[in-house]
Amino acid sequence: MYNQFVVKQTFTHHVDYVYSLLESNLEETFQEGDLISLLGERKYVEPHGWYFLIDVNGERQLYLSIRDLESFYEKQWFRSYFDLELEENYLTYKINEALDQKQPVQFEVYAAQLKRVKEHLNQETLPA
Repeated sequence: MYNQFVVKQTFTHHVDYVYSLLESNLEETFQEGDLISLLGERKYVEPHGWYFLIDVNGERQLYLSIRDLESFYEKQWFRSYFDLELEENYLTYKINEALDQKQPVQFEVYAAQLKRVKEHLNQETLPA
């Protein structure tokens, strides 16, 4: 399992009651470009399930439920470096295809997306 992720779009997570028992904040904002690391520590809260300790940019740590982590990943709010590399390859292919088919609008769209992906990939990873 990958343990480091990059936030692809800014979002605010409204913390549920159980989570607020573990942490003091009631909402947490994740900024585009934040580096998220899953740490080894986790807690099981009966009957709500597992909560994992995460580190954000090496600056703050908090617990998130596995449900929330899975939801954020499925919504593509954050991605692993491997996911970003795959996206980079796909967008490069789409740019080449747009050039071959002389589609300037599609080229611009894919080029802008590729630029953002490369910005995320060029960020330094946190020590494991």
